[in-house]
Amino acid sequence: MFNKLKKLFKESFIYSTGSLLVKLGGFLIMPLYTGYTTADEFGLIMLFEVVFQFMQAISGWGLKGGFQRWYYDMKTEKDQKSLFFTSFFVTLFTTLLATTAVFLVLNIFSFDIFQYNVSPKVILLFSSAAFLRMLLDIPFILLRLQQKAANQTFYQTFNIGITLLTTYITLQFLKLGLEGVYWGQIAANGLTLLIIVPVIIRNSYFKILKKTMLEMMRFGAPLILSNVLTIALSLSDRFIISYFKTLSDVGSFSIAFKIASILQFVILAPFFTSYSYDYYRYMNNPSTDRYYIKSFTYFIFLMSIAGIGIVLFSKEVIFVLAAGNSSFYEAIPLIPIMILGIIFSGMRMVFTLPLQKVKRTRKISSILIFTGVLNFVLNLLVIPYWGKIGAAITTVISQLVGAIWFYQVIKKQENETYELVKIGKAIFLASLLMYGYILLPKISLIADYAIKIITIPLFILLMYWFNCFESIELERILYAWKKWKDPTQWSSNIKKLKKKK
Repeated sequence: MFNKLKKLFKESFIYSTGSLLVKLGGFLIMPLYTGYTTADEFGLIMLFEVVFQFMQAISGWGLKGGFQRWYYDMKTEKDQKSLFFTSFFVTLFTTLLATTAVFLVLNIFSFDIFQYNVSPKVILLFSSAAFLRMLLDIPFILLRLQQKAANQTFYQTFNIGITLLTTYITLQFLKLGLEGVYWGQIAANGLTLLIIVPVIIRNSYFKILKKTMLEMMRFGAPLILSNVLTIALSLSDRFIISYFKTLSDVGSFSIAFKIASILQFVILAPFFTSYSYDYYRYMNNPSTDRYYIKSFTYFIFLMSIAGIGIVLFSKEVIFVLAAGNSSFYEAIPLIPIMILGIIFSGMRMVFTLPLQKVKRTRKISSILIFTGVLNFVLNLLVIPYWGKIGAAITTVISQLVGAIWFYQVIKKQENETYELVKIGKAIFLASLLMYGYILLPKISLIADYAIKIITIPLFILLMYWFNCFESIELERILYAWKKWKDPTQWSSNIKKLKKKK
C-alpha cells in the first residue's frame, strides 16, 4: 500500500507543480491589477472572476464530469477518441451558448449585478477571453486522464506566461486600463488553444456518440444544476459585500481568498485530480479501500501543514500582491478562517466520489444545493453586521455541513470508515496554531521569524503527542528522515524516485 501511496503523492506533486506555476502567475499579475487599476476596478475584476466560474460550470452542460466518469469505460482507444471528440464538439457548442447568454445579461443588468457602470466593450472582452479559456477544459481533462501531467503543466505555464507578458504590455505601454486586463487574457487563451490543437486532432475520432452523450448529460445534469447554484449561492458573498459595503471591501476580501486558495491550487486540486482518477480506475476493486482511507488521512495532514505555512507568511504575500499597500493587511485575520473552509471543502469533494461511483448524482446535487442556500442565507444575515469576516465564517459553516452530510450518506454504503478522529485532531491543532500566530504580539522581526521556523515542527510534534500516527507510519517517517537528511544524498534519492513507476 505504501508504494501506491508514494505513486499517488508523486503524481499529485507533478500536478501541483503546474498548479503552483499558475498560482504564482496569478500572484505576479496581481500587482499589475492593483498598480494600474483603481480600488473599485480591482474589486470589479474579482467579481468578473466569480462570473467566469459560473460560466465554466454551465459551459459543458454536465459533459465534463461525464467525460471523466466514462473515459475508462471505453473498451478501445478508438472509442476513447470518439468520446473525446463528442465531449469537445458538444462543449464547444454549449460554451458558445453560455457565453452569449452571459454577455447579454451583463449588458442589460451590469449595474444591478456589480453596483458599477461597466462599459459594453469591457463585457465583450471579458466574454471573449472566458470563451477561449473554457475551450481548454476538455483537452486539459484528457491530459489528466492520460496521466500526462508534464504536458498539462507545459500548457498551463505557457498560458500564464503569455498572460503576464500581454497584460504588462497592455497596462504599462498601451495604457488600456481595465480593457487591457482582458485583452491580455484573450491573447494568452487564444495562443494556448492554438498550440493545443494538435492534441485535440490527435485524440479525436470524428464520430458523435449520441447514446453515450445523452447518458453523460443525464449523469451530469444534476451536477451542473448544483454547481451553478452552489457557485451562485456560495460566491454570492462578494456581491453581498459590494451591496452592503464597498467594492474596495470586495478587493481586500478577494486578496485574502486568493492567498488562502494557494492551499487549493497547490495541495487540494492536484491531490484530488490524482486521487479521483485513481479512484475511477480501481473503483470496482474492494482491496483498495484501505489505500483510499489512508491517502485521505495524509491528504488532510498535508493540507493542515500547508495551511499553517500560508498563514505564517500571509503578510509578506499580501505586501507583494498589493504592491506594498498596507491597507490590505486587514485581510490577514480572514485567511485562517478561509483555510479551514478549503480543508472542509476538500473533505466534501472526496466524500462525493463513492456516490459518483454508484451514479447518485441527484443526491450529490441536492446536498450541494442545500449547502449553497445555507451559505447564501447566512451571508444575508451576517455580512451587513460583520462584513468580510462574517462572509468567511459562513463559508466554513456551509462547507462543514456539506462534508458531514456527505459522510453520513456514504457511511451507509461503504464498508470502511475514514479516520475522522485523527483528522479532527489535526484540524483542531492547525486551527490553534494559525490563530495563535495571528493573535501573538509581534515583538521584533527576529522573534517573528523564529516563531515561523518552529511552528510547523511544533505542529508535527503535537500530532505525535495526540496519537495521530500509527507505529508503522512513525517508522516510515524516521526512515525518510534518515534517507533525506543528508543533502549529499538528495541527487541519488531523486534519481531513484524517477526510476520508480
